[in-house]
Amino acid sequence: MAIVERNGRWFCVYYDETGKQIWKAFGRGSEAKRAAQAFDLEIKAKKKRGLKIAQTYRIDITELAEKYLEAKANQLHPHTLQGIVFLIDKIVSPILGGKNIHSLTKRDLLPVVKKLQERNLSQASINRYLTYLFAILNWGVNNDFIQFNPFKGFKKAKEPQYKVPIISKELLQKLLFHSAEHLRWAILVEFYTACRPGPSELFKLKWEDIDFDNGTISIYSSKTGKVRYVQLRQDFLQLLKEKYQQRDCEYIISYKQRPVKTLKTAFNSAKRRAGINFRLRLYDLRHAFATYALAAGADLKAVSELMGHHSTKMTADRYYQLVEDLKRDAVNKLPAITFPLTNQNIRQNIRQRKRN
Repeated sequence: MAIVERNGRWFCVYYDETGKQIWKAFGRGSEAKRAAQAFDLEIKAKKKRGLKIAQTYRIDITELAEKYLEAKANQLHPHTLQGIVFLIDKIVSPILGGKNIHSLTKRDLLPVVKKLQERNLSQASINRYLTYLFAILNWGVNNDFIQFNPFKGFKKAKEPQYKVPIISKELLQKLLFHSAEHLRWAILVEFYTACRPGPSELFKLKWEDIDFDNGTISIYSSKTGKVRYVQLRQDFLQLLKEKYQQRDCEYIISYKQRPVKTLKTAFNSAKRRAGINFRLRLYDLRHAFATYALAAGADLKAVSELMGHHSTKMTADRYYQLVEDLKRDAVNKLPAITFPLTNQNIRQNIRQRKRN
């Protein structure tokens, strides 16, 4: 057993249980050297205890991704599945296919990132694809297909900070006025339930999810795999009851007796008719729920649970700045005082009112 460097790559050379010499690659750099040394100590410890030394299983990223999808197909959202298939088939396999995962280093990930950038994807989209890739590799480690994630510790580029707009009551009413009927209903449901728009939550809501007696709705999140219960306002609950009597589909958000698949076109048309020329997403209505609830003095933990966040810190980090902006806006709406407030001015005003 020995640690060997060849052409800048570090290897651990050892003999398996059949006496065959194995060269296990760990890549380049100091991290690879430390990994090779750690593996060498592991092999020595196993031999000392009389344990068998099996050859490292050779597998490339394409094979591992196939095993991952086979195991996770029923648990992943269709959009996630589609994204993973695109990532592996169009991006990763042409670059890393056929290479043993154990021989890869973080440097080998750079061409993958470059190829994603060449498709003019946003940084958020690139980071999402990298998250898919890391999930596959970590699953491979946890299920003993590979011994380590070669890209562990790779730092994804920071995404440009998106400034969440404050949705005023006037803006919301204007948007609703210019919305098609099914979009108007979807906006109200999202605003009063704080559910995530799209297929992850909003489009999955069914009438059976509403407990009319207790005034709550249960929302299952495919993102977190958990169910949360949201208390409904009495006026909105009454509106839900009226809609329930007129229902033509088992789904709460429907169009022509069918569940809605997308609202993108309808939402963009409504914004155009309303003259909204700044960036505004359907998701921002969910932000508005938290912002106004916190601004009204709602308990942070309660709002965090209603939003389905993992922690109150996530809620506070995301929304407290918006709450401060709301307070600042309220202060700025105070009437302007155009004359100097001195005791002499006040006495003169009092005498003037008495004479009148």
